[in-house]
Amino acid sequence: MKRIVLMMIFLSFNCTAHAQGKIQSGLWKMYQGNVLGNLANSKKAKLDGVAFQYYDNGNIQRESWYKDNQLQGETKFFSKDNQLTKIHSYDQGKLVEVTLK
Repeated sequence: MKRIVLMMIFLSFNCTAHAQGKIQSGLWKMYQGNVLGNLANSKKAKLDGVAFQYYDNGNIQRESWYKDNQLQGETKFFSKDNQLTKIHSYDQGKLVEVTLK
């Protein structure tokens, strides 16, 4: 977790530096070694839209939706063999419901 947060901070500063002081929007790719660990959409350095976290085998571990850097709507959790295991429902970053599959 610390590694992912540090990578996001690095990417945020790195994007800003390459954009001559302007905060970038777009797709963030975060790797764990040589494997894609996270894929997220950002808008002015805030999570906005869908974000994916992956297992080391390439399968999706979690699919989350964000609005203005807060969880919004459904976050789906999957097992390593791609089976849906639970769904968390969020409203403006607050957990409102948990559904187990």
